Amino acid sequence: MDRQELARLLMGTFLDELQEHVGGLSKDLLTLEKKPSPEERSEAIARLFRAAHSLKGAAAVVHADPIRDACHSMEDLFSELREGETDLNKQQTSVLLASVDAIEDYAKRMRAGDRLTEAPLHGLLNDLSELSIEQEQAVDLGATSAPSETPAAEKAPAEKTPSQQTELSQNPSVDSNANPSATSNEPTASELAPAQQTATSPADVSAPAAGPSRDMTAATIRVSSQKLDALLAHSGELLVARGRFACRVEEASELRDSAYELRKQWRESEALLRETLHRFEDPIADDENRQPLQALSLTHDRIQALTSKLESLAGGFDNDVRHLKQTCQVLDDEIYNVRMLPFAAACSGLERVVRDIASSSNKQIHLDLQFDGVEVDRSVLEGLKDPLIHLVRNAADHGVESSPERIAAGKNPEANIVISASLRGGQVEVVVRDDGRGFDLEKIRATATRHGIDIPDAPHEQARLVFAAGFSTAPMVTDLSGRGVGLDVVQNQIESLHGSVDVQFTEGQGTKFTLLVPLTLTTIRALLVETHQQQFAIPTPVIEQVIRFDASDLKMVGGNEVFIRNRKPTRLVALRTALGLTPPPPPGNAKRLAVILAVGEHRVALAVDEIHSEQEVLVKNLGARVRRLRHFSGCTLLPSGQVALVINATNVTRTALGIKTRSVVNSASGLQLSPPKRVLVVEDSVTTRTLMVNIFQTAGFDVAGATDGENALQILQEQSFDLIVSDVDMPKMDGFTLTDRVRKQPSHSEVPVILVTARGSDHDKQRGIDVGANAYIEKGSFDQQILLKTAHQLL
Repeated sequence: MDRQELARLLMGTFLDELQEHVGGLSKDLLTLEKKPSPEERSEAIARLFRAAHSLKGAAAVVHADPIRDACHSMEDLFSELREGETDLNKQQTSVLLASVDAIEDYAKRMRAGDRLTEAPLHGLLNDLSELSIEQEQAVDLGATSAPSETPAAEKAPAEKTPSQQTELSQNPSVDSNANPSATSNEPTASELAPAQQTATSPADVSAPAAGPSRDMTAATIRVSSQKLDALLAHSGELLVARGRFACRVEEASELRDSAYELRKQWRESEALLRETLHRFEDPIADDENRQPLQALSLTHDRIQALTSKLESLAGGFDNDVRHLKQTCQVLDDEIYNVRMLPFAAACSGLERVVRDIASSSNKQIHLDLQFDGVEVDRSVLEGLKDPLIHLVRNAADHGVESSPERIAAGKNPEANIVISASLRGGQVEVVVRDDGRGFDLEKIRATATRHGIDIPDAPHEQARLVFAAGFSTAPMVTDLSGRGVGLDVVQNQIESLHGSVDVQFTEGQGTKFTLLVPLTLTTIRALLVETHQQQFAIPTPVIEQVIRFDASDLKMVGGNEVFIRNRKPTRLVALRTALGLTPPPPPGNAKRLAVILAVGEHRVALAVDEIHSEQEVLVKNLGARVRRLRHFSGCTLLPSGQVALVINATNVTRTALGIKTRSVVNSASGLQLSPPKRVLVVEDSVTTRTLMVNIFQTAGFDVAGATDGENALQILQEQSFDLIVSDVDMPKMDGFTLTDRVRKQPSHSEVPVILVTARGSDHDKQRGIDVGANAYIEKGSFDQQILLKTAHQLL
């Protein structure tokens, strides 16, 4: 390994280690600020000292001088804290926390290759140095006896790391307390090797547990998350391959059964022929009669041998697929366990958020974290971090009152924000609640009226208006709130995790947000259903019940078909209607199937044509060209080779119940909502039509679908549209003919038409222009954003 490769390796290791240390530094500084018990104080200071000490040595290796100097000052201060009983005051804690933030910022700049001279850390070095001196003076002034003897390793930080020993050997005149940047000689590769051990294996020289720590480090290796993601993806592909293999086993079993049936029929044919020949027995023709019988017997023997081989093959396949299933399950479980992380990792930094808001707004706030033993997949954990930050910031800034307000309301002056996590089958339920003022529905209604948003009747739905993009009841814009960005981010992020978010409140008493997300995103248990000749996967955690019903089981309530369950109505909606597909034919008297979904407090029964099976499926995203769709969270490849779209239960439920997703659009005159444009999507492929419909629905359009040109003309006779998007190659009537017919209809002659097709020749494009198409998009280069941009331009 040459010097350049070694430098890259050391830098990557250093930045990874730094990320771990800054989290620990912030957490322990906040612990000290809470005035812990003497034992907890001692442990926190020891951890702070070790982190600063290890980070200083690692920074010296990669020549990150500002980080090294900052950690040097911190180390001095933590050493003095450990010797005395004086605690950090609020100002000192703020400087240290700001320095930790600056160190993290400096590391991010190093990773991104940004200019380091503009990093905030440079401006904090003097503050840190003075802070250390002030603390030292405070200790000296407060001492009533001779100071206790300090171990040499603590008095001379330069002797703690091999990297500092290297610098001293190069310049013996350098004092241990001098600026470490005085030594500028670059270490050789052999000198960097021992320093790397310091950077990657932090240990406190005074800690008695250093030995076991080294043993643990030796048994632990760093693995990049990308490698784990790739391993998980391959494991998922193995799941699909296992499903296909199981299908081949079924086919082999069917072939074996067919061979058994053929052998049976052959025996019957042979017996019938023998009986016929015996009836017309002719001694002269005896030899001639034996020949067909011998042929029949020989063929029977061959069929028997073939049947035996097929039986053996099918049995072997069956054993193999069972063994493969067991092996895959063990592999999946091991990978699953490796990717699982404590839920506490999602809450990293929340205490700091609460502290900063409390300090800036003169509030007293206590954050309580309750989630012992709960673990979730790394990708889910990463997806939960931003929503939790937004919810905690919202609770601290908007939800809880100031201390005088709380006292006046008869409450404890210190507010409480509680975050809890618990397992619910294959999902984790995260609750963020506070004991603050709750929602002010009067303010919410006033804001909605001011922005032109329809106000629902139910208080619960009025509260959900806070999830609208751009919605804020804050009286002014600050760095914390009022920008209309926050709770809509929470809802969007949770829905992207295939989860749901709900809110409950008691005015004057507090607010509770409930997040429900899966433990893992890659593989899920799903129920495969079919509607409109297309299979869809519905995650089983949201399925409450599968029922069979007929017309006699339904009641009409408010113009909607409903079931009465536990004295409460559950609305029935056809799945194809909720997805924006062609309306279903009128139901007859035959029994029908429905899947009842339970998402938060909402219940809906989705009528489907068929229910196939429940199985574990590998969820894949829809790709960069087809981004997030409102009603689907991904797709899965079935063992048959067919693609099934994975239902986003939250959005489908809200659509089925007529609960609109509200957004507030910023304009020069304020925040307004405009009526959605109507789009007709004409496509014979069910999958493509469903995707296109959802692309436009997600973008805020009112969309209808048609199966071909003739069906589109029938719909156009009854309804009006602002835009037509059509395929070209379709049965009954193609897209060219449809466009030509539309142009000849006075009522729709000016409606823009976009042709989306696999045809890309100049001749086809010219033909599209000739019949009056306004835009021509090739499927081979299809991009969702290009389609939407084209639609907006034409409208």
